Amino acid sequence: MVTVGLHLFMTLYGFSVFLETPLEQRKGRTRYILISSLITLLATLSACLDSAWLFKHVLRVNSGIEFGGTLPEASQEWERYCSMGVTTAVMFVGDALLCTHGMGIAFVVIDAQRLRDPSALETARIFLSVATTVSVTTLISFYLLRARSTLSKLLPFNNMREYTGIVAILIESALPLSVFGVVIAALVLVPTPGTSTGAATSFIVAYYTIATLFYTFCGLAPQMIIFRVTTGRSWLRFPTPENKKSFAQVFKGSSRPPSHYCHFVATTRSTIDAPGLGKLQAMSPTPMSEIGSCVGMIEGCRGCTTIDKQRETTLRRNWSMEAPFEEEFPRQYFKMGFSILLLLSYISLSLAIPSYVSLAGLSERQQDEAVAELSGVAVFPPKPPGPLEYNGTKLVHDKAHPWKPLRKGDIRGPCPGLNTLASHGYLPRDGVATPSQIVNAVQEGFNMDHLVAVFATYGAMLVDGNLVTDLLSIGGKTRKTGPDPPKPAIVGGLNTHAVFEGDASMTRADDFFGDNHSFNQTLWDQFVDFSNRYGGGSYNLTVAAELRWQRIQQAIATNPQFSLVSPRYFTAFVESVFPLNFFVDGRDTTTPAQGRKLGLDAALLFFRDHKFPADFHRASIPSGTQGINVVIATHPIAPGGNADGKVNNYVVDPTSADFGKFCQLYQDFVTKTVVPLYPNPKGILRRNLIVNLHYFYEIIDGNGCEEVFPYGRS
Repeated sequence: MVTVGLHLFMTLYGFSVFLETPLEQRKGRTRYILISSLITLLATLSACLDSAWLFKHVLRVNSGIEFGGTLPEASQEWERYCSMGVTTAVMFVGDALLCTHGMGIAFVVIDAQRLRDPSALETARIFLSVATTVSVTTLISFYLLRARSTLSKLLPFNNMREYTGIVAILIESALPLSVFGVVIAALVLVPTPGTSTGAATSFIVAYYTIATLFYTFCGLAPQMIIFRVTTGRSWLRFPTPENKKSFAQVFKGSSRPPSHYCHFVATTRSTIDAPGLGKLQAMSPTPMSEIGSCVGMIEGCRGCTTIDKQRETTLRRNWSMEAPFEEEFPRQYFKMGFSILLLLSYISLSLAIPSYVSLAGLSERQQDEAVAELSGVAVFPPKPPGPLEYNGTKLVHDKAHPWKPLRKGDIRGPCPGLNTLASHGYLPRDGVATPSQIVNAVQEGFNMDHLVAVFATYGAMLVDGNLVTDLLSIGGKTRKTGPDPPKPAIVGGLNTHAVFEGDASMTRADDFFGDNHSFNQTLWDQFVDFSNRYGGGSYNLTVAAELRWQRIQQAIATNPQFSLVSPRYFTAFVESVFPLNFFVDGRDTTTPAQGRKLGLDAALLFFRDHKFPADFHRASIPSGTQGINVVIATHPIAPGGNADGKVNNYVVDPTSADFGKFCQLYQDFVTKTVVPLYPNPKGILRRNLIVNLHYFYEIIDGNGCEEVFPYGRS
């Protein structure tokens, strides 16, 4: 009953911690609370059955000798069989959680054969349990300590005690089971003394005491791991004054929202030739892919290419489940038997520790920074692609680029052009791409002017993309772009409001109203109405100017947070002429000023369905912002926004760049938009910021603008 009390205490205390955790951070933890409760329930049932059986048997005997002599007969009673069945169930639950003591199957199979040689088989069964427990715990501890040693040489922080804390938790939980298992296995082989009543009584007391402790810890071992991880402490090392960032901080939400991936940080080394920086030793992490809650197989890197001096193509990593990790472990580790034990060790640790705590013992923030630091070394941002070799019109809705509906997990955002390119395969269909892929895609699919393509793409990348992994989401925030750089960086994709996306869009609502990226039917109806009123049923330059003015006036009247300052001041007018330059079939060679028009059926395909019209040809010449001067001049307005959180309170902002202050647009973008997101970058992040900012500047070099170096020149 003392054991039952321990189970109840750990289960109830863990449940209380669970209830104190914010709802958004409970994901992934419920299963462990349920497992803990199930173990407690089974342990309680087993204890009750044993107590009833023992009480009934003790009433029948008068001495310890008689007690021992009648045990074989008493063990055939139904209470004992039920207790053994429940104990087996406890062991199976423990196996499912830990994969360590391996007792469940052995208990059933060996018990069926015990009558042939009871002591030998019982000893074999227990030693099998102990040997498996010790072996797997040793493997896990070895791997973690090795990872601790490796990362301590690489990471920007030196506190690696959390690794030791996990090892302590595992060893502490396995040690009692192992010690009592060895003792009980030895006692099984010793014959019961029959000549001395005192000796026999003492032996029986010792045997059943040790046996009780052994089978008790078969249930307590997994319970102890759940309890210690949940409460964030190991009896040996945690918490300490020097290291207050224990596991409990992660569970209680002091770091960041729960992660559904666990990262064992194994590294793969390669050498890249980075232009201007010489040879770089690249080290990239091999993350654990999510299987179940957090069980993973080691992933490797396939399809890695080195940086070429002429083309300067980036070192990209395509993760696959096929490549091994030879460099992290000696070759002989892949022998069949040892591989099985390694797999068991990964599974046991992954299931024993909830999925939102790092397997390496790091907090979420530390781990993100660590992985970013490691993965960033292998990514040197390549120079933007050059202009198209052939920049005339051609069929782009071809057999090589069919439209496909969205799959689960595919991302789309506020830009109908990029959405269309992704749905036709000019961009990765999942909606996550590199800047180089985007520049190539907008040129290939729409014949966008090279300067416009690079300027827009790298502007978006600097504020919405992951500068460490060189990936940008064309929609919302996603793990597909890789681990986040440190806050206040957002890496939120193009859906992120007020850095690149902005208010008064033609077919998307303002962010103030909740959804700034989805197709809005009401706004589309207005688009159609204005096209009918001002364009004879088509979208033309007149419609563009009137609809732009209408959307600005609507935002002033309804959005108390409306803002029309740089850079949104520029993109608001640019997006008004983009449909005329890119969504009209390229076999129409008129310009917007000459009356070029976009049919509403074709427009709806782009804006709502992310789809090229049938037989669609791209623009006949590289295009960009043709016609924007007409839109601006029709209804002039200075940069500004609603002040004091009030509608109809538009106040001009004299500090914002406008179309007469192009260099200020560049300077403000760097100093007022980029720098606040990355106030103090270090290492690879700082290097990649410098490189990408220079690529961004190169496009406007020659306009008399002075380059800004907020992070230095190199």
